[in-house]
Order: sequence, then C-alpha cells, then structure tokens
Amino acid sequence: MRLKIIIILCILITPILAQNDYKKDVDSLIESSYFKFIDLQFIESLKLANKALHISTKTKYEKGVTYSNLYIARVLQEVGLRMDAIKLIEKIEEDKYYKKDDFLQAETHRLKGRIASYHRLYSLEKEHYLKQLKVSQRIADEKKRDMSITMAYFYIQHLYVKQNNLDSVETYQKLLKEHLSNSKDSSVSYYYISAYIDKGLLYTNLGRFDEAVEQLDKSLQLIQNSNTSLLFYSLQIYGDLEMARGDTSKAVSYYKRALKHSKDLNINHKTMYLHKKISDCLINDEATIYEAKNHLREYNIINDSLKVHNKMVTDVILRDIIKKADDASTQKNRSFFYIVIGIILVSLIIGIFLIIRNRNSKKNLLKKSQQLISNTEKIELLEEKLENNIFNDIIELAKSNSPEFLPLFSESYPQFIELLKQLDPAIRSSELYFCALAYLNFSTKDIANFTFVTVRAVQVRKNRMRKKFDIPSEVDFNEWFRNVENGSFENK
Repeated sequence: MRLKIIIILCILITPILAQNDYKKDVDSLIESSYFKFIDLQFIESLKLANKALHISTKTKYEKGVTYSNLYIARVLQEVGLRMDAIKLIEKIEEDKYYKKDDFLQAETHRLKGRIASYHRLYSLEKEHYLKQLKVSQRIADEKKRDMSITMAYFYIQHLYVKQNNLDSVETYQKLLKEHLSNSKDSSVSYYYISAYIDKGLLYTNLGRFDEAVEQLDKSLQLIQNSNTSLLFYSLQIYGDLEMARGDTSKAVSYYKRALKHSKDLNINHKTMYLHKKISDCLINDEATIYEAKNHLREYNIINDSLKVHNKMVTDVILRDIIKKADDASTQKNRSFFYIVIGIILVSLIIGIFLIIRNRNSKKNLLKKSQQLISNTEKIELLEEKLENNIFNDIIELAKSNSPEFLPLFSESYPQFIELLKQLDPAIRSSELYFCALAYLNFSTKDIANFTFVTVRAVQVRKNRMRKKFDIPSEVDFNEWFRNVENGSFENK
C-alpha cells in the first residue's frame, strides 16, 4: 500500500518538478542575456534571448516569452533596427503577461524613450520617461523598483542637459539625489558621478566654466573613492571644457587620458569617439598632423569593426527569421503527410476533418488578414506621427532660434543642404540657416522676429543671397529655394 502511494506521488510531482526546471532554465538564459547586453556583447545576448524565447514558446511559459522579446528589442534598439524594436515592443504590449508585470511596463516606456531620444523627439522622450516613473512606483520588487525610478530620474535630467535647461536639470537632479539617499542599489555612486558630469557638461555649454570645473572635480573625487568606470567620461568633459576655453593642448591631454581609460575598459564605441576628437584637434597643425592621421586611422578601424559587428547581429536576426520559416514549412509538410495517411486509413473521418479544418483555416486567414491590416495601419500611423513630430520640432526650433534647428533640418532635408553646397561650396552655416528658413516659407517679418534682427536687415540679406545664387528679381525668393530640390529653379 505504501509503495502504491509513493508511486502515485512520484507521478504527480514529476511534471511539477519538470515545469520548475524549464522555468529556471529560461530565467537563467534571460539573466545571462542581460549581462551579455550590459557588456555590449550583442550577438551573444541575442542568441541567449532567442534560445529562451524558443523554450518559452514551446512550453507556453508566458513570462519567458515576454521577457525574451524585451531583451531582443533592447538589442534591436542598440544596433539601429529601431522600427523592428518598436514592432516587437507593440507585440510585447499585446501579451497577457505584460499587464501583470509593472517592471516590464516601465522597461518598455524606457525603451521607447531611448528610441525617441535618438530621433531628437524630446517631447515624446520626456513623455515616456514620465510614464516609466509613474509605473515604477507600483513595482513590488524593491530592488527593481529602486533601479527603475533611478533610471527614470536620470534620463529625464539628462534630457534637460541636452536642451541646456538648467532649472529643470537642477529639479530632477535633486529628486534623483533624494531617491538615491534612500536607495539600497549598489550602483548609487554611478548615478551621483553621472549627475555631476552631466551638470559639468551643461555649465560648459552655457559658458560657465568655473562652475563646470567645480562639478567635474566632484565627479573625479567620487570616481577616485568608489567607481572608476566613469573616469573616461569625466576626463572627456574636462577636454570639452578646455576646448570651449580655447586651450586645445590641454583638451587633447584630457582626451588622451580618457582614451587610455576607455581602452582599458574595452568600450569600443567611446574609444572610437575619442580617437575622432583627438584627430579633429590635431589635424590642422603641421607638427601634429601625422599623429592626427594615426588617430583617424584608429577611428576608422573601430568604426568598421562596429559596423561588421552590427551586421553580424542583423544576420543572426535574419537567420532566426529564416529558420522559423523553414521550421514552419517542415511542420506543414509533416502535417500534410499525416493527413494523407489518415485519408488512406479512415476516409470518412478525414473527410469530416478536412471540412472542419477548411472552416478553421478561413477563420484564421480572416483573422490574420485583419491583424495584418491593423499592423500596417499602426506602422503607417507611427511613421506619419514621427514625420509630423519631426517637422513640428523643426518649426519650433526655428521659431526659438535654437542652435539645434540647423542639425535637425539638415538631417530631415539632406538633399536640399547638399544642393546648396554644390551651388556654393564655401557657403557658411549662417547662410545655410537663412536658406533653411526661406525653404520653410517663413516671411521676412517672421525671420526678423525669430532671429532678433530688423526687417531691413533680413531684406538686405535676401538681396545678398539673390546675388550669390543669381536669383532673378521677378522670382519669389522663398519659392526659388523650395524648387532647388527638384532642379526647377530659374537662373538669369
């Protein structure tokens, strides 16, 4: 009797133990994928996440499926496949498990904020970070909650650093430091150091050099006492500060120290960036041009290597897509074979089965068609929203006479800028700025208001531009620039 009870218990417990085993395996793979990701080993991170996804899908482990997709989306964002990352995030948000996990929701908002940051959609970026902050308050796990809140505050203050908004930076750095003072997170010193460096960068941009030095000195003191991983960043901003002061020699000295530390940490993308900075500082001096070329060569080598690495990541993704398609095809062929055997053995049963399957196929096809139409509409809506947001950002930057206007305009209308440079290779940035305002069809009065000059000054500048580009007096000035892209402008 006891033996029977033991056997029955073994039969009941074995599936439960097996279920716990595969969940542990998946969770371990996801954790390993995370550590590979923070070490910038994107291919390895992607392979581990894909393996976790395969096991989770096969065993119907909802948490594993959703988290695996999250880590895949992180890699996609980092290697530049941001549209694919957005699609995957949308898929994650449709999962049932997504609504149960506040940390997962916070992470998707953080990822969306990072993507918006890359496209300089600062309003949208801030919106997602604020949503991340709100959701983070509900996270049950104390460690995850602390980490998510810390990152939200940090990214918001960094967003304001990029916009040179000192008041907002100070507000969110204060909130960040208040949160860190009560946090048990082991990475507290990292965020204190980053905040001091960010503020040093902001003061440098504002021309308040003494205050910048004070902030950078604080960061250096913390680095020496606790965390050396950010030394290269602090030294880089010291270099930027000296460049702003006009001391190229001292700036290069800081950049070289930052470069050495970046190499020690094996941070390739930062190493590449610092090689380029040093090269730009030295290239115009005959005495240092050879050294400048060496740094430029190193920059190109690392840049090519990173491109190859990103291509390898993309190839891994494509191979996985092809493999899934092949597996689906193989499964379909196997199913067809079984159906044929079934028809031979039991024609009546298979006949009924085919009728049922035909009905189900039509339903599935209709459902998939509706999903495809829905996804296509979402993508088109997102693309239209992105384009509209970028155009609105350009208009707002123009109206505020922001230094960010010309870079964003050049990125959005590269053909126009290139054609102007072909017409006049020596054209100055200020002239490009003026031409961009004309291209956007702003009136003389608008341009005068936005650039804080008189209407007469704008008219004089228009006359100079007419002479420079041989624009006939009877041709509308703004219309001529709008026709430059399609080559239909008129000459004398």
